[in-house]
This record gives sequence, C-alpha cells and structure tokens, in this order.
Amino acid sequence: MNARLILVAVLLLALAPAASAQIHLDPDGLGIYFDPYGASYCDQTSAPFEGITAYLLIVRPTSPSGVGGWEALVNVAGSVVAPAWTLTEGVNEAPAGAGFRVELDPLISCLPRGPVVHLATYTAFVMNAGAPVAFSIIDSPAPYWFSGGPGYVSCTLPYELYPLTPTFAPSAEVAWVNDCPDDIVHPAPVYPQLLVEIAADNGQSAQSAVTCGSRAVYPEDGWDESDTLADPPPPADFVHLVIPHPEWAIPEGQDFAADWRADFDLQAEFREWPLRLTTDRTDLPVTLTLETAVREAWPAEILLLDPLRGEAVPLNDWRVTYTFTPDADGEDEFFLVVNPPSASAAETSPDAIAELTAYPNPFNPTVELAFTAPRRGRAEVRIHDARGRLVRRLDLGAVGSGERGTITWNGRDDAGREVGAGAYVAGLLVDGRGTGAVRRLALIR
Repeated sequence: MNARLILVAVLLLALAPAASAQIHLDPDGLGIYFDPYGASYCDQTSAPFEGITAYLLIVRPTSPSGVGGWEALVNVAGSVVAPAWTLTEGVNEAPAGAGFRVELDPLISCLPRGPVVHLATYTAFVMNAGAPVAFSIIDSPAPYWFSGGPGYVSCTLPYELYPLTPTFAPSAEVAWVNDCPDDIVHPAPVYPQLLVEIAADNGQSAQSAVTCGSRAVYPEDGWDESDTLADPPPPADFVHLVIPHPEWAIPEGQDFAADWRADFDLQAEFREWPLRLTTDRTDLPVTLTLETAVREAWPAEILLLDPLRGEAVPLNDWRVTYTFTPDADGEDEFFLVVNPPSASAAETSPDAIAELTAYPNPFNPTVELAFTAPRRGRAEVRIHDARGRLVRRLDLGAVGSGERGTITWNGRDDAGREVGAGAYVAGLLVDGRGTGAVRRLALIR
C-alpha cells in the first residue's frame, strides 16, 4: 500500500508580500524541510520501518507584529507508528499526535532572530510501505490558505527554498517532495553546517548576491554540481558580485554564485571564500549585506576581509552590513574567512598577542613567517590553499606565552611537491587551536 503523508501548515495573521527569490525570502513565510532520510522514499522503501522527520520553520519572523501563530496537521493513509509533534517555539494550545496550534501573545511573545527559525518537528514511522511515500504540502481550509501569505518548501532548506504556488482552492496540492515534478523540488536533502548569503546593492542598480557555505552531502572542496555559475553582469548600470574560481578550469565558466564546501570542523579548521565585486557605477557607494546561519557551535570568527581598505568586518550577528566606495577601476576583491577559536581570555595574558607576518610577500620560492605565540603549548603554522585544503603543516615545537620565532615555507606541500602559484593562507595554532593570527600569502612562479 502506498503510504501517503499530507502535511498541512498554516500561518496566521501574516500578511507579507508574495514569495520572492531564493536568497531574498519574504518575512513570515512558513517552510517545510524534510530530513535526509526522506530521500529514500524517492524510489522504494529500504526496510519494513521507515522513519519520517519533517521540520516546520519560519523565514525571517517579524514577531510579534507580523506573526500571530501557526498550526500544523498531519494525515497519513497507511500504517503509521508513534506520530508526534515536538514544539521548539511556542506553547501547544491543541495537543494531539497529528497536529498542534500555537497562538502568540503579541505583548510578551517574541521569536528568536534569524533567517530561518525552527518551530516544530514531526516524527513517525511508516510500516511496510511497499512503495514510495509521497510528502505533500496542501492549501489548508479557508480562511487560512497559503494564498494569503508566502509559503516555502524544500529538501535543502534554507538555501534552496521554493515558493508555494497558490491555487486559491482549499485542499488542493501545491507542492511535493520526493516523488515530485523535477521543476518544483529536487530530492537532495541536507541541512547546511554553515551558510553565509552576501548581497551587494548600490541603491540604484539591480542587486547581486552569492552564497557561501558547507554541507555534508554532495559538495567537495573543489568544483561539484552544487556550485552554481553566476549570470554575467548587465551591459550597463550594474553591481555584480561573484565567487571567482579560475583554478577550477571548467569550460562553463569561472565565476560562481554559490560555492559549497564539504563540512569541516568549525572549531579547528580554517576556510576562505574569494569574492569579486565589479560595478560601472563607481560614483555610488556599495553596501554588502551578509546573513549568516551556523548549525553547530559558532566559530571564533567569521570575517569579511577587505584587503584594499585594510578592514576586517566580524559577522557577530546573523545580519551584518558593510558599506564602501568602489575602487576607481570598478573592481574590488574581498574574502570571507572562517577562523577557528583562539584561546580564551583566561588562557591568554594581556601582553601576549598572537601575531603572524610574512616576508617577502608575494614570494618565490620561499617566504619567512614570523610569529608571536599567545600562550604556552605546542605551536604550528598551517597553510591552506584558496579552496580551504590543507597544504602544509610547519611544526614550531613547544613555545611559551609571548615567545617569538620564525620559520620558512619553501612553497612545497607535506609530500614535498611544489604547489602552484596563487593565493594561500597561513594560520598560527597552539595545541591544535586557532589563535586568530592569519596571514594571506601570494606565491608567484
């Protein structure tokens, strides 16, 4: 018997405008995200018991002014075991295994800030399905149809949300997941470990935006199919932001709108994304808006580096802006950097500041790295390429707090092979933890 799960989700009192593009999502829109295990239902079930996990989320809540509450209901045609909703936000006013209702008090209730907030989780087991299980989102009975506000569905939330198509008829299916038309939602479910969306705007030209992040399924540190090519800039009156990767050398192009890396240890590993902004309106200041989401423990630093102006902008909130005047030639380079945590204040004395310098830079074939250790321990310099891959470890041995020293890198990897010309990043670590001392290197051949 084909088990079919129908998930009805209703947003009350949300009168936001119609759904927009994937990166700039309308506020107060409900989203449904399906657990990666749901992908197994695309073709066939793999066991007598198959777990179902679905997440109800809200996009950029403006509570208490914009959201009065939400509710959801699940109906399953087939054998189902232990259906249950677990609420992450709000109090259930109508407890039941198949559904719930939450109503917010506008005077005292407030949802957390963030691009996507997790509201509730649905879990159940389907027994002996014998055929693919179809997940559906449908319009709810009047007057709370999705046509009255934005709604989104995805297997890859929050970076590939698709707006629901309003049908203006109750109980009419409007979006599917898994055994669905390919042009609505693709079954590639995974929640990102790190997500940074960056939009460029000069207040007059069309906006341009890119996505940087990491996730466990599909991405490689080099090019893969999850890395999306950028559209070319318009012929005139433009601000154009891309992630350049000429080293990938793929025939389709070298400028990307999305660059996904494999998951990495946010607490121990360095990553960097190059950014290039071009504009023909150098007379207008440009604002970069960065919106960030992290699945696990927040790293010590997520930074936007502006080497031309010597600025380092910390992403210490889910939304940060940076405004600058474009260079006279209309082209600016930036770097999005994830630094692992440095020592805590208790471990670092006030006069022991981590430092790392490089000379000469650019260099060929060797560069001398001078360091100051912020604390006692075993120190090393790790060198990564522009794609975040570890190239070389340089062991500094045991160091004391405030100790200075130098070490030379000969432009070779740990296997003794010459590395190619290009950009590299050196970072100082003590006892395997980052110190915040990072230096960008340029190797010329």
